[in-house]
Amino acid sequence: MVKITSDTNEYYVKIEELLEKSSVGKRDRTEILKQIDLIKQEIASNIPFIKEQFTEQMDETVIEAKNEITSFIEDKIKKLGLTQFKKELLALENKVIE
Repeated sequence: MVKITSDTNEYYVKIEELLEKSSVGKRDRTEILKQIDLIKQEIASNIPFIKEQFTEQMDETVIEAKNEITSFIEDKIKKLGLTQFKKELLALENKVIE
């Protein structure tokens, strides 16, 4: 995202310079459209990739969280024994319901 921002900012600056001229000629208009096309291309090609990478990372994060929870539960079962764990679980459920 930083690269996209940096690249598109360069295009924006170029457009801004062209528009600050006292008169915008045909060549300037063509250049403005070229800069806008570059911005569009930058976004169209990079945003799907960023979304894909974000989704993959979130999937990994969910798996890691599930593993942490499973590990915690298994450790708790070992420490308290299944009977005591059931008692704690029921007490926890009662607190949540209240």
